[in-house]
Amino acid sequence: MPENLIPTSVVPHLRYPYKNFNPAQSLVVPWRDKDVNIICAFPTGAGKTECAELIMDHALRNRKKAIYAAPMKAIAQEKKKKWESPEHGFSGYSVIEITSDYQMTPERLKEVKEADIIVMTTEALDSKCRRMESEKNDWLLDVGALVVDEVHLLTFEVRGDRLESAIMRF
Repeated sequence: MPENLIPTSVVPHLRYPYKNFNPAQSLVVPWRDKDVNIICAFPTGAGKTECAELIMDHALRNRKKAIYAAPMKAIAQEKKKKWESPEHGFSGYSVIEITSDYQMTPERLKEVKEADIIVMTTEALDSKCRRMESEKNDWLLDVGALVVDEVHLLTFEVRGDRLESAIMRF
């Protein structure tokens, strides 16, 4: 862990209510603008969401979309609500939610193409990647950051294969 915590002032537009990133988050900050894959395996409450936001922010500031793949619809809804809140640094971005109970109508496809942040379930990510051509999901080509929450689902017998194939297709 870094000895010196990185101040949140390095990303003042994200408006974090604390002065410094914690040790886990401080490990991510130097890598946020690099073309690398990052796996954050920190305990619950260690600030993994902020790590995700740092990575997503870099993509967004470079005019790319960010996808946040959540393991459950409830978590997807929670993140969407948080990032749309006027107090959050992402509030100026367009956030849309995609879960399996949304049909991809032409209107919905237009909304997705115009969205900055796409919050979706891992199953929806698998579906959209698998049906890229038939559904005209070319918006996936505009994604600069893919964050997979609860990536350990790869080891689950029922859901792991869907997540694995989604990541590989993406």
